[in-house]
Amino acid sequence: MKVFGCRGWIGIASEGKFPAKATDGIFIGYEENVKSYTVWDMKKEKVYIRHSLQFEDTVFPFKT
Repeated sequence: MKVFGCRGWIGIASEGKFPAKATDGIFIGYEENVKSYTVWDMKKEKVYIRHSLQFEDTVFPFKT
């Protein structure tokens, strides 16, 4: 189980000849009926549902 609110790196698929990039987001939960994670991208203000992420369990961007 992952820690709610920790940082997760979202892999963005590439189109064309440029390599794929990753952006950081906030882990906000698990998706129902699917083995996937729900992550909030603060820069683009979007919710992503991905099944493979890199997590930093010790970094909490919203913790004050």
